[in-house]
Amino acid sequence: MRFKVLGDRRAVSPLIGVLIAIAITIAGGLVVYQAFFGAAGTISKTGSIQVVSADYIKYGPSGSQEFVSITIKNTGNIRITQCWVNFYDEDGTYYRVNLGTIDPGQSKGHSRYNPPRSGGTNNAWDILCGKTYPIMIEVYFQDGGNFRQTITVTSHS
Repeated sequence: MRFKVLGDRRAVSPLIGVLIAIAITIAGGLVVYQAFFGAAGTISKTGSIQVVSADYIKYGPSGSQEFVSITIKNTGNIRITQCWVNFYDEDGTYYRVNLGTIDPGQSKGHSRYNPPRSGGTNNAWDILCGKTYPIMIEVYFQDGGNFRQTITVTSHS
């Protein structure tokens, strides 16, 4: 005895059925790939810097002049939106500068002869040759993260 479920209608061609199954498999694979690597890319975003160079130099007649400089490299993979640097002198006052934005892999620097003291006074700094001074670096990243790092530099002539 023979049963006719579909009557005289024919089912989808086996070739078309295979093509539909392949298309569904590829689409599913793309969804899984995007979900996995999208999350992995977010997890692997890091913000970090490297101080390439930093100097305190005492020079001039009787050591009456000062020079400060710093170069910072963005070694992470997130853009730095602000990079504040505080150079401290002998009595704890500081000269503050913003290096601005630094893209991943890029470096930015700043140097200044006779930097002004904090508070807007134009008195020259007071640093002693051979003494170690702190430089505080505040970094703000495009993703909202931030951190502070303090390094020390020994002044020289």
